[in-house]
This record gives sequence, C-alpha cells and structure tokens, in this order.
Amino acid sequence: MQHTFYSNWLAMHRDVNKLALISGHSGVDTMWKHYHQGTKKAEAEKFRSIVPPNKGAKVIPFPEAKQA
Repeated sequence: MQHTFYSNWLAMHRDVNKLALISGHSGVDTMWKHYHQGTKKAEAEKFRSIVPPNKGAKVIPFPEAKQA
C-alpha cells in the first residue's frame, strides 16, 4: 500500500519534494527514481475515488485536507 500511495500521490500532485517529506525520506532521488511515472494521473484519480459502500457500516469519512 505504501508504494501505491507514493505512486498515486506523485501522479496527482507532481511534487517530489513534498512526497519525500511526507514519506520521511531524506532525499528526493530515490522517490523520483521509484515513483515518477509509476502511474498516470487519470489512473491515480480513479484509484483515489474508491470508497467503501455505505451500508450502515461504521465508516467515518474524513474531510479533505486543506492545502497550506
């Protein structure tokens, strides 16, 4: 899941420096090498839209994070 998150996040946001900060990596070279073009933006958007069905389950939606 970690690699899926990184690939999709980079495809959506195109900011390898911020991805390195989010992931805790000290440099961007490894992040860029492994996750650049790991997936296309359209595929990342499709993946991000996956949500569990709301059938009375105890699922609490999180609000979107505000960009600084």
